[in-house]
Amino acid sequence: MDRYGQDESGPRRSQADPHSSSQSQSENEPEQIEYPPLLIVEDNAGHILLIRESLKQHGLRVQLRVATTGEYAIRLIDEIDNNPDTRSPRLVILDLNLPRKTGLEVLRRLRQSSRGADIPVVILTTSDVATDREAALQSGANKYLQKPSNLQDFMAIGGVIKSMLTARPS
Repeated sequence: MDRYGQDESGPRRSQADPHSSSQSQSENEPEQIEYPPLLIVEDNAGHILLIRESLKQHGLRVQLRVATTGEYAIRLIDEIDNNPDTRSPRLVILDLNLPRKTGLEVLRRLRQSSRGADIPVVILTTSDVATDREAALQSGANKYLQKPSNLQDFMAIGGVIKSMLTARPS
């Protein structure tokens, strides 16, 4: 037998080989768990990391998709609309200040989307300007949160997201 597990008769059979076992393949494989998809639209890598940690701290197991530009977020929305096999996010976390397209442009496109119009959106931005808040809420945002300046408050965002996800059916 050589170092690759082969001898003169060919490859070695493993214990999990379906031809040498009476168990079906599905019994041998672990069950696939589909976590709820979330879309984060944020261009700051540090803020993306903090959002991930906040979700983790609150015990949220989600499938994250990240768009770092408004233009890419709009392409993802188009993909959701045009491909029925693409899972829609259960929630979108959206920054307003993005390169290439603003967060408001992304929000407006999402609200026009055939499959995304009802997806909850949390605006998470550094802006504390009243007109930004009003524009976001009028455009269909469900929550408007100013990014906290300290870690403890940033970690609390996961609790807000968790409450929104658990309040909405899959």
